[in-house]
Amino acid sequence: MSFVAGGIDAGSFSVKAVLLRDGEILSWATVVAGLRSVAEVAGDAFAQALAIARLRPEEIGHVVATGSGGSHVGVADDTALDVRCMARGVEYHDPSITNVLDVGAEHCVAVRCSDGEAVTVARTDSCAAGAGIFLRIVADLLELPLESMGRMAKESEEGAEIVSRCAVFAESEIISLVHSGTKTEAIVRGVYRALATRLHPLLLRVGLQGGVAVAGGGAEDVGLVQALEGRLGARVFIPPRPATVNALGAALIAGGNLG
Repeated sequence: MSFVAGGIDAGSFSVKAVLLRDGEILSWATVVAGLRSVAEVAGDAFAQALAIARLRPEEIGHVVATGSGGSHVGVADDTALDVRCMARGVEYHDPSITNVLDVGAEHCVAVRCSDGEAVTVARTDSCAAGAGIFLRIVADLLELPLESMGRMAKESEEGAEIVSRCAVFAESEIISLVHSGTKTEAIVRGVYRALATRLHPLLLRVGLQGGVAVAGGGAEDVGLVQALEGRLGARVFIPPRPATVNALGAALIAGGNLG
């Protein structure tokens, strides 16, 4: 029997699971965490991935967990660092990529890669203004659906200037812009530019060279991708299902343990 390898990325906002057999992706699943425990959500994500692949738990040979809640994933045999999983996951899709920017809900990390391994790493600080959750804060503040903000920014021809590096002060700036009559779409585009400006130095710190991939949930936001490309002056690579890149990398590492 050819056993299957599993990878689970337990993040702060959601848990992703990927199953592989002989390097081929069989299934993937994403479950939003909400207020439930990591262990419970990871179990749900793993069960969904099994159901999609039409597999039984006993057919899984090895499971590796990663992410901030990786140590709480009960079905995992081992854990691995998020940056190692990120490098492996991106290499699977495009071995030519040398820089990866993972935009998560609470934290962002940049990695310079070589042969599927993380060589240099830089992370954002704890301020929400440098992570994906800042976009959720802005969406609530402007009373907009989060999923509409990226398209709104992409279609706007102008962007407001937002200079604060602190989420609290940035909120005050946005409120002042609203009161001054600035167009909502210009504010939104300014927000994406401000976030891209905050994330760009992470890539510089790890040594920006060669192709850049953007992973994590933020990679699915067209407004952020546009802002990052504008800041970099180049196109970025978005892997298929970018939010599952780390789970994929964990599964690839698990596959290496099947012997």
